[in-house]
Amino acid sequence: MEKFAPLCIRADKLFDWVTRRIEKTFDFDQDDINFFDGRKSEINPCEFFDDPDDVEVDIKNVDIECDQVGSRQDVYLPELELELQEVRIKKQGSFQVVLAGEHKGKERTLTSSPVNVCFFERFILCAPESTEISCEVYDAGGSGALLCVDNDNGDFELSLSLLICQSVQVSADVIMEVEGKICRPRNDIVLPVDHVCDEIPFPKQCPQIFPAESK
Repeated sequence: MEKFAPLCIRADKLFDWVTRRIEKTFDFDQDDINFFDGRKSEINPCEFFDDPDDVEVDIKNVDIECDQVGSRQDVYLPELELELQEVRIKKQGSFQVVLAGEHKGKERTLTSSPVNVCFFERFILCAPESTEISCEVYDAGGSGALLCVDNDNGDFELSLSLLICQSVQVSADVIMEVEGKICRPRNDIVLPVDHVCDEIPFPKQCPQIFPAESK
């Protein structure tokens, strides 16, 4: 049996990791957004629904990506006596608005054409040179309200609130020395074998140093 010995491995080391929930508001009128019921013809929601005041407004089909843009700027934080980096993260993509209500006594929905969005945020991160910044939008959704301003002309106003949950990580490929031993191939398992899916294992953590204690 082989003994544990110092080994050099290449690993993806995490330098920083933050999550952030943001809310973006949008206001539209009848000239800014179009609605359809599955056909190509445009439909005015104030003329379509029996009672526009009871229409539910939801944001669906959110497809937003986030990436670092521009250069990083060093920022010194006196309270931490530490130099970190200010980075800009761009969110760009689209979503659709779904209206649900009664039309001639039956539940119907209208879906908007895709609404394009693009905006930036600033983050303070431990992101020294040679590290890579990755961003993921892991949850998104929203709601809104429809207001029919002039029923005779079909004028309306639509207020939306888009919620985005994002995860931003800073990492780099590093070479580390660890205690270990060389792995050997296991014995082959001959089919047929009934397949049972085990629970997904979670890697062992290092709670003594990460994550930091909540203040």
